[in-house]
Amino acid sequence: MNEILIVTGMSGAGRSTVSAALEDAGWSVIDNLPLELISRVSELASPGISEATGLAFIVGRSGGVDPEQLIRTIEDLRAQSFIAKLLFLDAPDDVLVSRFEGN
Repeated sequence: MNEILIVTGMSGAGRSTVSAALEDAGWSVIDNLPLELISRVSELASPGISEATGLAFIVGRSGGVDPEQLIRTIEDLRAQSFIAKLLFLDAPDDVLVSRFEGN
């Protein structure tokens, strides 16, 4: 089976850092793809996903993520026999504020 990771979370909580770390670990990473397309893209990419790595989607950069759509997407992926996981990133408010002030 192939592993799919959906990464989302608070703006400033580290999605870019996680994206870079996953790429360094050999994962294929797709950034800012609408949730509605994740199942289809995963199906198309499936033959190229090796057993040692997986495919990650970084979502929520251009606005919020609909939680119901997120759940449907994960259910669709699991129905296609993917190992679908969700990583939600958060950080304390003071950390988020300091990151935005630094930009």
